[in-house]
Amino acid sequence: MIIFIIFLFNLIKTPPVFAQTATPSAIPSATPTPDLVKQYTSDYLYNYDLYQQALSNYQEKSQIYTKYGSITTEKDKLDATKIALISRNNTLKTYLTALRTSLNLYKLNDPVTNQTIQIELNKWESWLEEQNQIVSVYNNQADFTNWAKIFSSKWVEIQTIIYKSLVQQQINTQKQSMVLVLDLANEIKTSTSGQQDSQTWFNNFPVTQDLINTNLQSAYQRTQTKQYSNRFTNFYSNSQNDLNRSKNYIYQLVNDLKSISIKFSPTQNDTQ
Repeated sequence: MIIFIIFLFNLIKTPPVFAQTATPSAIPSATPTPDLVKQYTSDYLYNYDLYQQALSNYQEKSQIYTKYGSITTEKDKLDATKIALISRNNTLKTYLTALRTSLNLYKLNDPVTNQTIQIELNKWESWLEEQNQIVSVYNNQADFTNWAKIFSSKWVEIQTIIYKSLVQQQINTQKQSMVLVLDLANEIKTSTSGQQDSQTWFNNFPVTQDLINTNLQSAYQRTQTKQYSNRFTNFYSNSQNDLNRSKNYIYQLVNDLKSISIKFSPTQNDTQ
């Protein structure tokens, strides 16, 4: 029983899988398909390294072109621009893929919402792949400048789905925690039947449960914040505040259950 409580405590203690920025530095490691996610992790990190190299090369070629302004240095700069943009798209695409896959964890607690988000993520993965085909044939600065405007017009939508996914990840984890809490609470309630102290706690349990659900719902509702084409309204910090409150309530439930379990355990009773 105590081992299970410790496992539950560690589950809700786990922080968000991804960083809180649009360019994350970590990928989930615990999902129903660990081998697949491990591969996506490697893909992301590999592409991220390539992008850093491509960006550095672009900056170098751009400085050389600014200094000399020759046809050769211009071509080198355009080639470096193309490689950097394609590399950036690949990095973002592999991140979205890993993020989409991570939503499989505890997906069944809210299959419709998770599936909807995953479809949206997959759409942007495909879009980025299509854009690489387009960028690959560019050979002048005007094409790259125009494409940058296209990407900029899509970036608000991409950021929105990224942060929405990060929020949903945590909602999934907390909902799974509550499934385990409910199972454990029912087990302890049966074993401590007739004990006044535990009965009082169980009578108050629905109130805390409602507070948790209210905060989870609020966190999700914030992800529906209206966005504008030229400006991203970041809802993540407010959603995170809701999620922190609900997580603290879950901590409270787990700690209370742990205390009740210890207090009324057969070993404890034998010593009294």
